[in-house]
Order: sequence, then structure tokens, then C-alpha cells
Amino acid sequence: MLVNTNKYENESYIIFSTSEEFVEVKNILGLDVTPLVGCYKGKEEKSYITNADNWELVYYSPLLNGEESVLHLGPVDDDKQARPSVLQYLTPVPIAPAKTATPIEFLGYWWTVSMEEALKHDAWTKKGASYFITAFDDPVRKEKG
Repeated sequence: MLVNTNKYENESYIIFSTSEEFVEVKNILGLDVTPLVGCYKGKEEKSYITNADNWELVYYSPLLNGEESVLHLGPVDDDKQARPSVLQYLTPVPIAPAKTATPIEFLGYWWTVSMEEALKHDAWTKKGASYFITAFDDPVRKEKG
């Protein structure tokens, strides 16, 4: 699953963390997932990425027990050349009498950055040798001025 290539630019994805090992994640979900290294709130964790079409399978599985949130990545934005990223919290909050919802937070866009840039942040993702962060503006362009 090469989420940063043109072939997949119109696809949406979810990134989730779980304490389970890769083999168990694949067995529980019965679908294609790719292992990642993630860092959230300064703590490294095992993370996985899968197509957003699998959201309900992941959400209702036991994999997210105890997890705070899931990162949703949309299709590549043509102007930004990066994916919009939304953090969805998993604990429902009241929104009206007898109604709840899981809050979401727009984090900006999912940018490819250097390892040095990624490690400056308390949240990042590593896939192979590539590092990614979420930010409203392209950190690479910002550095170049």
C-alpha cells in the first residue's frame, strides 16, 4: 500500500494504533493492512494503515480498545499535493439529549518530511524510510522560505 504515489492519490486511508502485533491485526480484521511506526503525543507506537473503506471493520473490532483516536487521510488535495488529515477521537461525547458523536479535529495536511523535521514534532508517522507529519502548511516549503 503505497499511499504517497500517484496510483493511490484518489484513495482515502485510516491510520490506527493498537497493542496487537501485525499477524494478529491481519487475523482479526481479515484484510490488507500495512505496518507503520507512529509517534503520538511523543510516544512511539505500533501503527497500521488500511483503506478507509475498512473503517467500520476497524472501528468495531477489539483492536481500538483503549485507543484515543484514529487518523483519517483523504485523497490528495490537488493544490496542496498532500492529503487532508482529520483526527477522530473514539470516546463519544453528548451532542444533544440522547445523542452522542465522536469528535473530529482537522489537523491540516499529511506532508512528507525529513527524519530531522519529523522528530521535531510530538506526532509523526514512518513508513519504510519515509516520514510524515500533519501541518497546515508545507514544512519543507516553509524551511526553504
